[in-house]
Amino acid sequence: SFEVNAQRERTQQASNRDLIRRLQMKKNSRLMSLMICVRNISRVAHSFQNRIATSAQTPMQSTKPIKSYPSMFGDKSDNDLAIIVLNNISIDESVEYCIRKNWAASTLNVCADGGANTLHDLFSLEERARFVPNVIKGDLDSLRDDVRSFYFQRSARVVRSDDQNSNDLEKCLEEILETERVEPKKTDVLVLGAFGGRFDQEMAAFHLLHKYSGSFNCVSLVGRFNLSFLIGPNRTNRIFPSFEFEGPSCGLIPIGHACESVTTNGLKYDMKNLALSFGSFVSSSNCIQANEISIETDKPLVWTVELNQRNIAAALESIKRQKK
Repeated sequence: SFEVNAQRERTQQASNRDLIRRLQMKKNSRLMSLMICVRNISRVAHSFQNRIATSAQTPMQSTKPIKSYPSMFGDKSDNDLAIIVLNNISIDESVEYCIRKNWAASTLNVCADGGANTLHDLFSLEERARFVPNVIKGDLDSLRDDVRSFYFQRSARVVRSDDQNSNDLEKCLEEILETERVEPKKTDVLVLGAFGGRFDQEMAAFHLLHKYSGSFNCVSLVGRFNLSFLIGPNRTNRIFPSFEFEGPSCGLIPIGHACESVTTNGLKYDMKNLALSFGSFVSSSNCIQANEISIETDKPLVWTVELNQRNIAAALESIKRQKK
């Protein structure tokens, strides 16, 4: 009986050891699975952190087409340049600087009717012959006889257009489109004297920015205190302002269209998918804070920037001294 009990105890102990071994193996297996799971989670977390770090270091690239706008006050771009001088008697340093700096390099120079008077009176008798327009166009109700004679004798074409459904600026834009001297799609048009006169004429100029947005590379309106042009929708617009002559104040004005989504980068008050419209919100009194301004919009939008009168006046005097 003693031996039987001893045998039973040994059998039970062996069974217990086997059970403990199997439990330990099961525990180890679970622990191993847990360790593998933790290790995989750690790898995923590390990979995610790396992706975040990479995204923070590299700006998100837009897949939209890109259009660049170099400053009109910077070096000459690869595009052709056409200049239109409007009939604005309040000629100023900004307009005179643009004429003196760009006239000789411009492919086509056009005066809108009485704009020829403005151009003529801007220069002294000694300088006047160096600034002869290729074309004077309009209904010619403002063109003085002495100015017409002076430029006609120096090979300027004088073109009369009595179409009362278009103003003189539009007639000049059509003249540029019809000429064979430039390729319109690769031509920047500089409209001088666009601000400072009648409000209805200024609004008509913005109307023409929309109307001819697909005809030229860019049409810019220039006046004493402002430079404005239209930026297009569904692309990344990259603006490269000249800090010497432009800014810091700027604005994005929804003239012509309400914009449902505007996103910017490089401004003091950047926007992200912001709606702009009259009666709701417009971006005025903003400030340039980067060498490159990036703007995306779902509708055409007017970019406008103030001009630094002090620096323009100083640059103008420098040009004048060089010509003496």
